[in-house]
Amino acid sequence: MASRLEYIYDLKRLLSKGNVTDDSRLNNNHLGFLLDQRRAKEIRDSYKRNPVIEPIWIQDYGLTEFTPVNKNEDSSIVSGITAKFSKAILPSVVSLIDPISNTHDLGTYSIRSSDGKNEFQYLSADKLFLLTEESVLSKISSYIKIGNAVYLTPQVRYAKPLLVLESPLDGYVFDDLYIPSGNLVIGTVYVVAAGQVTHNSIKYNIGSTFTAASTTFTGLGKVQYNNQKRRMLNSDPYPMSSTMAEVVKMKILTQDFAVEQSVVSDVKNDSKDDANR
Repeated sequence: MASRLEYIYDLKRLLSKGNVTDDSRLNNNHLGFLLDQRRAKEIRDSYKRNPVIEPIWIQDYGLTEFTPVNKNEDSSIVSGITAKFSKAILPSVVSLIDPISNTHDLGTYSIRSSDGKNEFQYLSADKLFLLTEESVLSKISSYIKIGNAVYLTPQVRYAKPLLVLESPLDGYVFDDLYIPSGNLVIGTVYVVAAGQVTHNSIKYNIGSTFTAASTTFTGLGKVQYNNQKRRMLNSDPYPMSSTMAEVVKMKILTQDFAVEQSVVSDVKNDSKDDANR
């Protein structure tokens, strides 16, 4: 898979007819936003034509912490329901609906237990009243989604969501390598995998986590990303097939930038003589 940055550069090259400079008026963030939006639309359109979720769209959000819900404080959950819930806020997913079964929220592809053995089944919010102590439904691991808030029952501390993200950079990349001092990202959570380190004048032993306040640490210990995952970057593989990428790029060029399709063909770097097209 190509990276988001490679797609952005390709768009800049086509829009500037190969004359890409550092002071280009084309903004990387804006082109990245258009990529995300067009990709999401193409996924929706593709699913309407052929109701299959392609594996390349799915991103493993990794081990995610869920917080026990106090129903007296969270008005989103009906206070009369006896079931207990855990809650986490997840990023926006591509809106996918199965028109035959009228199943919503297929962008939340799967939510599994921390060990991956059990799957939480989707339950629409209007069926909350069925979660009584006597009902069979209360014995099944279920999740309810209200906006971007996901509620799991029975309560768990961790779960693994698999998502078709609207903005892929909201997801994670799994990385179990040791992070050298000087390469920490401020605001990112790390775990001490071996030995002891000192960061921000505080000593941390094996198994301890800390949020980076600077890029460095001292000591002989080894540091990894917490849960061995880090935020996805522009330079990471982008979850889109090459076939879909061609459609997405063409629509950005011809619809968002109003470039005629014939002009796009003329500036493609495909080693063909334009006169022979």
